[in-house]
Formats: sequence, C-alpha cells, structure tokens
Amino acid sequence: MLVSIESLKRLAKEKTTLELKEIQDNPEDYTPEALAVFMEELSQRIDLQENGEAEVAPQEKDPLVTAKFNIKAAAIVGFIFAVLTAVLSTVSYFEDRNAIAALVNCFTVFIVVGLSIEVYKKSRVCATILFATCCIDTMLYCVGIILYFTLSLPDKYKYNIMGNYTGDDLLEYFSGRILFFVAFFAGIKGTIDYHKITKGESPAKDKNE
Repeated sequence: MLVSIESLKRLAKEKTTLELKEIQDNPEDYTPEALAVFMEELSQRIDLQENGEAEVAPQEKDPLVTAKFNIKAAAIVGFIFAVLTAVLSTVSYFEDRNAIAALVNCFTVFIVVGLSIEVYKKSRVCATILFATCCIDTMLYCVGIILYFTLSLPDKYKYNIMGNYTGDDLLEYFSGRILFFVAFFAGIKGTIDYHKITKGESPAKDKNE
C-alpha cells in the first residue's frame, strides 16, 4: 500500500533526530521516496539546531525501532535457548545415560539455531515456528513427566527412559520457559509489525518475506 508524500512528511516529523539518523545509517529498509523525505526532515532538524532552535520531541516512540528490538531479542533468546539445551542435554546424558532425551534435545538445538538465524533476518514464518517449537518441546517435557509418574515400570527403568524429576527441577524449568515464551511471542509480533510498517505505513524494500 503506497502512501502520499504528505503522510511521509507527517511520519518524519514524529521521529526524533536520533531515529532519523538511524534511518540514515540503514537506508536499505526504506524506499527512495520515504528515504528522501526522512533525510530532508533530518537536514531541517540539523539546520534548526545550528541556529539554536530546539527540537520538539514526538509523543510516541518509533514503532519500527520497537519491532527491530523485539526481533533481535527473540533471535538472541533463541540462541540462548539452544545453548542451554545443548549444555543441559550433555550434562544430563553423562549423568543419566538418557539417549532418547539426548537425541530429542540435539534435534531441537539444530532447529532452534536455524530458526533464530531466520528470525534475525525478520522472517515471520520462522518466528512463528520458533514459538511453536518451544511449545512442542514443553509439551513433550510435560508428557515425559506424566509418563514418569504413571508408567507401571520399576523405578530403574523409568529413570533410564525419562530421567529423574524433582520439584526444584520442574520449578526452574517452567520459570525459564515463561521467559522463552514471552521473548518468542515478541519475536512474532516484531516480525509482523516490521513488515507491516516497512511495506505499509512507510513503503520500504524488504527481501525477507
């Protein structure tokens, strides 16, 4: 959806000088028309500052900056999620010799790393899959807990199949998962907002569908 030059000028006036300079440093996010309007506004701001006139601060923060922050945060948390999963899986394997859990976790690590890279590239699909992967991984963990306490097997066999569960382990696990869910959901919102803003309100060029 294309917008008029007047709409772009209004959008430019709502941005701070710092945000306009960030646009200047990242011109690939904007079309030539939008970039020209923003750079004209920046030039006027600089002239005003040189003449000693104060800049009027906008009422709201640039939503594009917020979207990019959410995207980067989700990608970073994704990498942290992968590293923690790899480390804990390795430690758990040497303690429990739980080969099934180790294989599942190893597979999860590769998926999360790949998805996090694509989220950093602003992929809406991968952001959604990353959130879904965390949900599925958590569901599998919950299924494991249920099986651990309901399987009619001797304790040593249950331990070999599912590992060992304690109250402290469960509390730490689900506390961490809440943080992951929040970050990954923010990643979904960030990628959607990014594409909406750059291809709608300020018609930008973006190759990452």
